[in-house]
Amino acid sequence: MVLENSGAAQNPDTQYWHVVTKADGNETLLNKSGGREAAVWTGSATVGQRIGQWVDNSAPGLWNLMDNGNGYVRFQVIKNTNVYLTGSAATGSAAGSPLTLQNAATDGSQDWQLVAEPQPQAKTLLGAQSGKCLDLFGSDTRDGAVVDIYTCDGGMNQNWTLDSSGQLVNAHSGKCLDVKAQSTSNGAVVQQWSCTGGGNQKWTYNQVTRQLLGQQSGKCLDVNQGSTANGSRVVIWSCSSQTNQQWTMR
Repeated sequence: MVLENSGAAQNPDTQYWHVVTKADGNETLLNKSGGREAAVWTGSATVGQRIGQWVDNSAPGLWNLMDNGNGYVRFQVIKNTNVYLTGSAATGSAAGSPLTLQNAATDGSQDWQLVAEPQPQAKTLLGAQSGKCLDLFGSDTRDGAVVDIYTCDGGMNQNWTLDSSGQLVNAHSGKCLDVKAQSTSNGAVVQQWSCTGGGNQKWTYNQVTRQLLGQQSGKCLDVNQGSTANGSRVVIWSCSSQTNQQWTMR
């Protein structure tokens, strides 16, 4: 594990960590991207030892979280309480410098600030051709509920959050925009379903073309047959320049 400038990672989730308290009252740091823990390399908690990622397969925590009382904390190693998670002084503070264990220091290299992950805001998706909003029909919260276009009314069922993993989550139901049965065929129905992390629920928004691209299918979110009527369903279709595939997030 190494230091990186905030926001510089190609996958932002690799810079976020869950501080999990284990049954013994000590903490484990789990990476958001892969769910693995920040562990002492080789298990030998000695000065200079590097930190790596490992499967979270131990019942006790690896770290003692110590509150400095100034908005910062320290991570003391349970196996050797003389050493702490260190980010700069002994190895240099430049991006790419490894995290190591070092004896207690007062230069700030062992002080860490816990910062909550910023949450994306829910937005409406306005169809360029219809002037209507992507809509969870009837505010239905069930799996398989219809997703359509409808006159924009400010309802929560017309608000969607594109999270860092690419899931498009409805603000009313908390469920994901989903390509039915993981189909990749033109005309495959797009619906609502409980979020699973599957590729058929991952989308990429292109701010230039204003298209929502399904990551599994490589096809675009499309208003079926270019209809502009309330209740018209959305599907996936090969991407084109047609305005029934263009959406404005606002």
